[in-house]
Amino acid sequence: MSLSDNEIIKDFEEKVNFIGSMEDVYLNENQGYALYCAMNNILDFINRQKAEVSVLRKLLDKAETEMNNQSENIKKLTEDYYSIQSTLAKMSTGVQQAKAEAIKAFAERLKQRFYACPEVNDYVANVYIDNLVKEMVGDAE
Repeated sequence: MSLSDNEIIKDFEEKVNFIGSMEDVYLNENQGYALYCAMNNILDFINRQKAEVSVLRKLLDKAETEMNNQSENIKKLTEDYYSIQSTLAKMSTGVQQAKAEAIKAFAERLKQRFYACPEVNDYVANVYIDNLVKEMVGDAE
């Protein structure tokens, strides 16, 4: 039969108490007292170790809880990061589209000005301006 740690400690405590209370029938007084002291010291050591294990278990539980909390924080920060990246990408696309529209609007206004100048060839101005817009905007229109 195998005893649990707590059962062994309880049995040991009972034996220490028994030895401490018995008359020294089999051992002389010095031997009995020495045995009692040794067993008592061992029991004290075991109890200190149990207390230390208890403290370490509490610290481990606290560390595990903190680790889980930090893991959740990291997960949330990662989600926020990807959300911000997505928003920035959309904003960048919007800025590029607005820039392209502004360049096209400017080109149209420039063409209107060239039409008002009799010394400028309308076809050359239109082709030149359209090519310039394509180069600036990147459109293949």
